[in-house]
Amino acid sequence: MITTSTKQLQITGENGGSMNVELADDAFPELPSIDGKASTIDGKALQSVLNKTRFAVPTEQDVHRHIPNGVYFYLLNDRTEVVGTDGIQLAIANCEPLNISEKYDDFILPIRAAKEIRRTFSNSSTVSISRIENQILFADDHVTLMTKLVDSKYPELTRMVSESYTRIVSESSKGRVVLQKEPIVDATHRLSLLSNPKCPSVFLDIDEQQIRISPKLSAQDEERETLPVETGTGSVFVRLNAQMLIQVLEHIETESFALEFSGTLKPVVIKPVGEVGHICIISTMCLDA
Repeated sequence: MITTSTKQLQITGENGGSMNVELADDAFPELPSIDGKASTIDGKALQSVLNKTRFAVPTEQDVHRHIPNGVYFYLLNDRTEVVGTDGIQLAIANCEPLNISEKYDDFILPIRAAKEIRRTFSNSSTVSISRIENQILFADDHVTLMTKLVDSKYPELTRMVSESYTRIVSESSKGRVVLQKEPIVDATHRLSLLSNPKCPSVFLDIDEQQIRISPKLSAQDEERETLPVETGTGSVFVRLNAQMLIQVLEHIETESFALEFSGTLKPVVIKPVGEVGHICIISTMCLDA
């Protein structure tokens, strides 16, 4: 049984127990709501850009990297660049321009909020987005989700997108191969089990005809796997973190991808074939480490 008084709520159970809860009308903060200036985004597009980028965001255990634990939204006139990075890998996905606020042109969404948005709006056809100072709201016809933004301007992250990213992609034009995604994911899974367990990695020996994958610098023939490439120019020998390579490829939504390179110690660039605006960059590892 529930009874109320002016400032108390009494709840009584079958065994006679009761609990008094003091109510204070003015103690509960007024919640912000989506206003008329909110921007809207296709629900599937929002799901897609978060899926393609949030895997690259550092975990809470990786705070030593001094990279924000969030997904970066860079608001441009013709598009929105959504970025995830931990300083070793970087994932960029583009979506429609978001005119959220005249005062701000970027924000960093906490990774926990990004995960919750993926879950909460998984079936939403359209999602409205509104920013109020250091908070941002996402809403559909049924649910409103509010979160505080990561309190950092991170100009170096902006430079990474606008300058370093352009430079890396430009430098990676010396060689390019196109190959199927699933075979290299499966091969990397298997061969990484034979590499150093403290830092599982794979060595990629790439030329215009094929890519040879091995778990060690001096691997035996039986420890190597050779996969054909669909098209290719140039050659390179690189070492990559196996888990990062697998994560990147598992978040590509096409069957084929292009791998662009410029040298053994230069980052490699991975692009889904037939999809514009989704690009991933992985730093290479020293061969003898």
